[in-house]
Amino acid sequence: MKNFALLSAILILAFATIACSFSVNLPDIKTIETGPTVTTDIMVPLPDSSGTPKLEINFGAGELNIQPGAESGLAAGTATYNVPEFAPKIVQDGSTVKLQQGEGRIDGLPNFGNEMVMEWDLELSDTPMEMELNGGANQTRAELGGLSFVDMVINQGAADSEFSFSEPNLVEMSNMQVNAGAANVNLYGIGNANITDGFIFKGGAGNYTLDFSGELQQDLYVTIDAGLGNLILVVPDGTPAELTLEGALTNVNTTGSWQKSGNSYNTSGSGYMIYLDVTMGAGNLDLRN
Repeated sequence: MKNFALLSAILILAFATIACSFSVNLPDIKTIETGPTVTTDIMVPLPDSSGTPKLEINFGAGELNIQPGAESGLAAGTATYNVPEFAPKIVQDGSTVKLQQGEGRIDGLPNFGNEMVMEWDLELSDTPMEMELNGGANQTRAELGGLSFVDMVINQGAADSEFSFSEPNLVEMSNMQVNAGAANVNLYGIGNANITDGFIFKGGAGNYTLDFSGELQQDLYVTIDAGLGNLILVVPDGTPAELTLEGALTNVNTTGSWQKSGNSYNTSGSGYMIYLDVTMGAGNLDLRN
């Protein structure tokens, strides 16, 4: 669980930096009380109500691993933890089923140390569903290919996250939105997500990689709004794309077949098109094939 110590150090350093520039009242550092390490099963059932079910995963701190494989319900897996207040809890609200870290709350700056254990290993079923993932200071690894998402929202805080669609989404997904804070976020195989209306990415200050490889089944419309940091966009060679950029303080690097014309960039090919509308505050934009 060395990632807990790293995330804690990042948070503490960030507040310390602010304190050197401004006069602020810093929150107290709270020590998390731990107990014996236990492993419990997780089984997220289908909701009782009719309509498309929604799975909401609320995972603040720890290591979250997601992959396909559940044979029934919405999700199944295990939780390993040593903070009793953060035992997994399932709450149903109409067609929404929430899987969350118990009743535990972290006020102020958490002192994770090397003693806290918090890991979920989840398998999702291929039942058509909406999904919302809300994460805080965590490490997330999620393989989402070959499932049946009709809508998806991902909210990540100070996280180190990797999401992948290695296989096509089995149904049309109307929208996919990713909101990332001061994070490292990598998304691979977005072309396999089968998005009909649009893909939206909003980033704060971090390092982001968006890879649009995969099997496009219609034109893909992408809106990206990033603050500070480094943004890598990968469009597979042979896939046509048009990109417009707003961001006077953005340094742009291109490799492969990308061509520049004014504040627009394009790469040629055949088949369905990817349209990218990018706004950046300041940082580096790296366009690749």
